Amino acid sequence: MSSLHLLVALLLVVVTIQTALALAYFAHRYPGFIQPLALAVAGTAVMVAVVMPIATR
Repeated sequence: MSSLHLLVALLLVVVTIQTALALAYFAHRYPGFIQPLALAVAGTAVMVAVVMPIATR
């Protein structure tokens, strides 16, 4: 695996973690909508479902 692929994988991991934390913060800020952990896990699952087919090519 080249260093470019490793860098892209690292950036994808960082963006996924930031997205999960942002969704958890949003849900914590407005608790009437959804549980924070459920929203963070759902957001991470969507990110993985979208990004993994692109990353594996």
